[in-house]
Amino acid sequence: MIRFCSFTLCVILAVAHCSSAKSQQKLLLILVDGCRWNYVDEQENLLGFRRIAEHGVRAEFVTPIYPSNSYPNWYTIVTGLYAENHGFVENYLYDPVRKDFFLMAPDQSASETHWWNQAEPLWITAKKSNLRSALYWWDGCQVEIRGEKPNECIQYKSPEEWDSLDKDVMKKLNETLDKFERDEIDLVQLYYEAVDANGHSYGPDSDKRKEAFARIDRMLDLLQTEIEERDMTDKINLVIVSDHGMTSTDPKNGLKVINISTAINPKDLKYMIYYGASCMIVPTEEKEDKLYEDLSKGNITGLQVYKKEDLPEKYHIKGNSLTTPIVLMADPGYYIIGLEDKNRSIPISSKIYLGSHGYDPDKTKDMRTIFFARGPALKKGYKSGPIHMVDHYNLLCHLLNIKPLPNNGSWENVKSMLNEGRNYYPLTFFQILALISALMFFNNLW
Repeated sequence: MIRFCSFTLCVILAVAHCSSAKSQQKLLLILVDGCRWNYVDEQENLLGFRRIAEHGVRAEFVTPIYPSNSYPNWYTIVTGLYAENHGFVENYLYDPVRKDFFLMAPDQSASETHWWNQAEPLWITAKKSNLRSALYWWDGCQVEIRGEKPNECIQYKSPEEWDSLDKDVMKKLNETLDKFERDEIDLVQLYYEAVDANGHSYGPDSDKRKEAFARIDRMLDLLQTEIEERDMTDKINLVIVSDHGMTSTDPKNGLKVINISTAINPKDLKYMIYYGASCMIVPTEEKEDKLYEDLSKGNITGLQVYKKEDLPEKYHIKGNSLTTPIVLMADPGYYIIGLEDKNRSIPISSKIYLGSHGYDPDKTKDMRTIFFARGPALKKGYKSGPIHMVDHYNLLCHLLNIKPLPNNGSWENVKSMLNEGRNYYPLTFFQILALISALMFFNNLW
């Protein structure tokens, strides 16, 4: 009998361990575009974000990769790679082999596979691991990447053309909980742009931007209430990230404009890719050295000029074929405008927004952004030190219980956020009773 009880106990423990390995917690990843790292602490009456921090974890701040723009950091969040390793070295791109442009969604160029195939994002790795994923308004979900697509995709939609934005987002969040309850999906990624859009149009410290941030905060508060009322707090890991911060570029506050046309012969320049805090220059054939010399010696205050091969390693952009021969970077307080020749400026517009990003995050602290998370896998009321954008990926893979692909992130930076022993899900009383009954039945056969 003693031998049987010992055997039974060992089997119970073994099954409990196996149960923990097979149990799949759900992951809800929400990207709130354009959230500066100190928005939460500067703005009163925010319940949603502070509720996550109280019941989960937050990072002191997150340092984005360079350039601190959307597409480079979007792909870093889901790959753990620097821009030179995943290919999105800027928001707009030029492929010198195909001689075509990446112009951002909703432009059709954003759905061309070759822009995305340099790396494999989280949702594709999850699908290859037999997990089901749904992406809502997260650009790239419409693209077949390395032969796969997510199980469900709603393509990117501009908030300026979306009157029912918040209503649609809240509806989709509730539908997500329905699908989690029915075990129809394992990973959901949702993108929300209104904070970024209002930060650009009205400035990062404007009432309009604060209203947009308060709206997503309210939705996060309602979401957490719904999770608790459905008794799903031990089943869902909720992670809130952003891609970059935002700094004021209001001309009334002393912004200085950089016009490179004053220092060059425009005919020496084939394309100027992007504008604002950074841009990439494609010289006319055999004019690279002359163009570089003119830009370098043009006495343009606030402008850093680099040949591709001379880019500092810390930027992690020179090791990719999509990085152009010359790269321009604006110092804080400066803004690069486009060319008068619209056939050479990509995109055509070079509007000066009241709020901008893309600057070197080491020079502009406003580029720092946020990380908040709560769920059964995470500590409660824990604040970590600063982390880097490349660090998210390893944590997300851990929450999905999948093996991460090789990446540039540091596990050491995020492992302290985890609940110790989070992989163990104790068997219920009825599971234990059923297991003992089965073992006794087999014991009688012996």
